[in-house]
Amino acid sequence: MRSRATIALLAALVVATSCAAVGASTPEVRLVGARTASAGSEWRASLTVRPAPQTLPRVTAKLGRATTPVAVRRVATGRYGLRATFPRPGRWLLSARVGSRSASLGAVTVARIRLASALGIALHPDGSLLIADGDAGRVVRADLASGRLSLFASRSLSAPTGIDVGPDGTVYVADRHAPAVFRIRRGVVRRFAEYGEPLDVAVDAQGVVFVTGRAHTVVRVRPDGRTARYAGTGRPGATGDGGPALAATFDAPHGIAVDPGGNVAVAEVGSVRRIDRRTSVVERIVGTGARQLCAERGPPLRICLSALRVGFAKDGTLWVADPENRRLWRVAAGEARGYALGFAPFDVTAESAGTVLVADNENRRVLRFDAATGRASTVVG
Repeated sequence: MRSRATIALLAALVVATSCAAVGASTPEVRLVGARTASAGSEWRASLTVRPAPQTLPRVTAKLGRATTPVAVRRVATGRYGLRATFPRPGRWLLSARVGSRSASLGAVTVARIRLASALGIALHPDGSLLIADGDAGRVVRADLASGRLSLFASRSLSAPTGIDVGPDGTVYVADRHAPAVFRIRRGVVRRFAEYGEPLDVAVDAQGVVFVTGRAHTVVRVRPDGRTARYAGTGRPGATGDGGPALAATFDAPHGIAVDPGGNVAVAEVGSVRRIDRRTSVVERIVGTGARQLCAERGPPLRICLSALRVGFAKDGTLWVADPENRRLWRVAAGEARGYALGFAPFDVTAESAGTVLVADNENRRVLRFDAATGRASTVVG
């Protein structure tokens, strides 16, 4: 017959075992990290579970009837990394399932993406607009029909200023702080070419990339990554018209674009110059070299402007962003015409011969300008 002491000891062991079992079946689950995010941007946080389960927790996010997947990755025993992209703004409720039990993780408040800057723009083959939001260190995609913004790329980027898209949809970004050109293909961002503080980038029909920047040269990068100086000596100036591009000097070359014939146009302080694809001869095609406005219309070589960025329509019409004079220039059929916009255009990309998209960096927006009506309307921002 068991003594009372033995019975009491057994009872205590049963109670302790029962408590341990209850504790094991009721894990402590805690979310660590930001409780705010931007729609379309990647959100990251950490999850801790004590005691550590044998299988990965399952985390879900809900907004009304909408759900979005949350990726879970084991970091250490009982600790997990979370990653998600919330498709629309709102208060998303998170929960975790550990074994047979569920635990509420609270809410993440998701806000709309707002542009911090609009330093470069380029049309994507899918019809959307890509915006180099350099002040936020990212490239943003804009749906032109709705104006809705989503994140296109941010990893590895620090200060993207110029952007262009190749014929196959590959995106190239000039990042002045990297300092390098990045290539984005199928969502993967890779360092593509080195350049000292690049400012803009352009791609031709063969996928050859041209880069301008504060090194006072134009660099050509072939699809395999081979890089060579294409124009400019590296010394500041504006000399060498009519001669080889490699012997010419450029005065703070900034914007760059490739025309339908494969010739490269470079915007510098007071002019736009073209490098012939076949002969590599450089010549001035717009501007006198003087920056202060002297005429609103006339022969291209008699116009005064501060050329910052350039873009071509498919028919060869050239558009020039002139922020100092708050003008947008259209160059076609031997004539240049200026349009007063009421703001300082920073970049331009053509939708057609008569309609262009214009980046207004001062007001963090993109507008559509119609040359037939002379009107501009906001499409993003």
